[in-house]
Amino acid sequence: MTIKPFHFNLKKISSKEQSLLEAIWEFLPATGLRDSFEDKVKDTLKNLLSEDVSLNLSSIHEEIYSSFLAKLPKNSVMAVVGLAPLQHKAVLEIDSPLAALVIEKILGGEAKRLPEPKVLSETEQGILQYILAELFYSIHKLSGKDERVHFRFDRFAFAPHEIRDLAESNARVSTLVFRVIIGQHSGFLRLVLPDPFVEAGFLNIKDAAEMKESESRWIAKRF
Repeated sequence: MTIKPFHFNLKKISSKEQSLLEAIWEFLPATGLRDSFEDKVKDTLKNLLSEDVSLNLSSIHEEIYSSFLAKLPKNSVMAVVGLAPLQHKAVLEIDSPLAALVIEKILGGEAKRLPEPKVLSETEQGILQYILAELFYSIHKLSGKDERVHFRFDRFAFAPHEIRDLAESNARVSTLVFRVIIGQHSGFLRLVLPDPFVEAGFLNIKDAAEMKESESRWIAKRF
């Protein structure tokens, strides 16, 4: 019997990539938020839209910022998100039909199918900004109002050139892709974290000696 060796062809992950991904997860305060983050987002959206909502992280990957910009659809809906006092910003790309759907739900509509992508009016932008503000507030409140999770809406962007200056074209970005289901309709969210944002905020993780009292109590309770 001839035995043929199997050669693994696995993608290599650099130590920097590993550090960035670990930092993203470790960024959330150790007070239960890491376990309940997705549930809190789902509950907030469910209360706002009066619809069942499902949210799942489907992938995490790194890419070049120019590559991300090149893949943006013609009718993009993006929220530029800040984390004061950091100067760098993150980008939350919202599936355009999904954005139109949640706006229609807030206005009392009953969409039978996903709306066609379109340019958002000022009123529609205001509604979407309200939804984001509610999400950011619920996450901040769940964290015990930890300053690490005090995300702030900066502005909307609808084309690649409007966010081009957030990072160098050859900078690497960490992208988290979430699959969202609202009622019977599905879409996606992409959270794009440029390296400067990650390195300035997420990698500034406190060690055990500097851990907040609330985190220490929560970990002790878990034990």
